[in-house]
Amino acid sequence: MKLSITQRTAACARAGTLACLLAILVAGPSAFGMTIVLTYDASVLASPNAALIQSATAYAAQQMQLAYADPITININVVDRAGTNVLANSTTSLTGPFTYAQVRTALIADAKSATDTSATASLGATDPTSGSYWMPQAQAKAIGLFPANNAATDGTFTFGDGYAYTFDPNNRAVAGQYDFIALAEREISEIMGRYALLGVQFGAKAGYTPYDLFRYTAPGLRRMTAGGTNPAFSIDGGVTRPKVFNSTAGADLQDWAAGTNDAFNAIYSTGVLNDFSAVDQTVMDAIGYDPAPVPEPVTLALLGAGAVGLVIWPRRSR
Repeated sequence: MKLSITQRTAACARAGTLACLLAILVAGPSAFGMTIVLTYDASVLASPNAALIQSATAYAAQQMQLAYADPITININVVDRAGTNVLANSTTSLTGPFTYAQVRTALIADAKSATDTSATASLGATDPTSGSYWMPQAQAKAIGLFPANNAATDGTFTFGDGYAYTFDPNNRAVAGQYDFIALAEREISEIMGRYALLGVQFGAKAGYTPYDLFRYTAPGLRRMTAGGTNPAFSIDGGVTRPKVFNSTAGADLQDWAAGTNDAFNAIYSTGVLNDFSAVDQTVMDAIGYDPAPVPEPVTLALLGAGAVGLVIWPRRSR
């Protein structure tokens, strides 16, 4: 029985966090190969909502860990920009430069799914740019261009406490409150590689990321710079374009334009659940993350009865 990301994490919430962790350990590395290490800044630990923030952020990270099996460690700092109206943003550690041939070869070598087959087939042998390629460090780990378990920080997820958030994974659509779990998923995914440069200048050359290669305005017509008419995500050369990218000034161009509620949307509203969608899963697969096998939900129930004694301590940033 296959479960969606939401169903899997909901099953975890019902069975208990400890039961989920033990089920994952029993399932083995192929089911849970990716580790996301969250380091909470002193600003988070000082918040009146510290426990809720940590629980919700860990839940968002767990969605990624349950979804992808890459045997890598991703290190993320979490910062509360207290007293500000910053909804959420992230900073990402980049590595490079790489040539187009290096990027293409690494993505092809890493291909393990039908999504990968389609995505890599859309990458022609010739570089569509005359620039250089950079990528988030975490993504480079996933496709073998950076040490898989390097301890350096891969990025920082920042939010402000000037807004009202709902942190409860079982109650994410609350009037007047933003879905914090969705915000964390959005920013974590950017640190993991859902990141655009779109030709910004890096030294003597324009800079691009692998994600920029899946941006089209029409079949066969890439748009690897800002602007264009309704640029959209595509893994088949622009024939199918399931989500249009944001073009609103001041919001990230790698996020989705307004439409259905989605964790990767550029602009959020209060009172709605912005879930990690099927298209979001396709994005992460296309840029190099390997879909994980799903443990049967009965495993969670069986382990829930006998699990005792595990304590997880928050890490303080120094």
